[in-house]
Amino acid sequence: MEKKYKYRVCTRELSRQECKNCLDEIIDILKIHQVLQIEMMFGLAWDNEHKEWMPFIVPPDEITLEIDKAEKSGTGNFYNADTFLTLHELNSEILFCHEFDIHLEYDEINKVVYDIIEAWRSRSLIQG
Repeated sequence: MEKKYKYRVCTRELSRQECKNCLDEIIDILKIHQVLQIEMMFGLAWDNEHKEWMPFIVPPDEITLEIDKAEKSGTGNFYNADTFLTLHELNSEILFCHEFDIHLEYDEINKVVYDIIEAWRSRSLIQG
């Protein structure tokens, strides 16, 4: 069953480069706050054969590597497919959506969520 969070913040529609910049920034925020591992899952628009939509654990340093491996295998494209980053310890999830935006969902504000929202706000990326 899909986890439902209390709060949700979404970016506006992003360009491919903005999406990549946000991914790099999120990885940096995770490292700054010493998040040692996240649960990653490839979802909608990735080939169903790629990791069979099963979550797997990776350190933040390997997020980009996993995306690169998936793209090189021909199973999809990061910009056009759902990629989930779940932070169980912080009751938070980041979805790089196939509709060219990013969804940040969480139960309570925490240091990682706060920094992501502030980064998005500073560049006018938040929808609405």
